[in-house]
Amino acid sequence: MENQELALGYLNWGVIILSTLGLFALFSKRKKSLISLLALTLIPVWILSAIVQGLIYLIINKSHILFVPTGFANLLAETLPIVIFFGGLTFFFKYRRFKKSLSNK
Repeated sequence: MENQELALGYLNWGVIILSTLGLFALFSKRKKSLISLLALTLIPVWILSAIVQGLIYLIINKSHILFVPTGFANLLAETLPIVIFFGGLTFFFKYRRFKKSLSNK
């Protein structure tokens, strides 16, 4: 059971990183400012990560925390540090490369 929890935790990290990359690629075509790109990228990633974490709790613990408003708020609070760390690092590296490509044009 512990290996399954660990693997699903890694799955959540992968979802955060891949969705950050995808949303950054989508929104960087229209927006160029740091604040708008940061908000448009990390807020949906945060919500998606909370949903994935709720599904993980549903699979492992048979907990329906995802379907209760206060439970979803707790999931958002629980996933915020993970999103800031993994999503923030991914966003930082992508934004740095994005700014370099803009300055080279």
